[in-house]
Amino acid sequence: MLQVREDLCVGCGLCGQNCLQQAISILWGRAEIDQERCNLCRLCLEVCPLGAIIDIVPVSWNELQSTVVTLKGKADDLIERIDRLRV
Repeated sequence: MLQVREDLCVGCGLCGQNCLQQAISILWGRAEIDQERCNLCRLCLEVCPLGAIIDIVPVSWNELQSTVVTLKGKADDLIERIDRLRV
């Protein structure tokens, strides 16, 4: 799902001008995405000069926990390698 970061959007309209599905409008000076029209082509992500449009990917608790455990293992391995280089 694509979402507009209101703190970054300045309402320039480039996203709406380039949206082939006409899913983006400028309301009250900010971009708004009609999720029913959006086909997730992500063209708006590419044309936004401020990076105000982000892709939200839902992740389950188990997936997140697994990713954190994997990253912790990799970080521990890197720290161990660095320590061996110091000797």
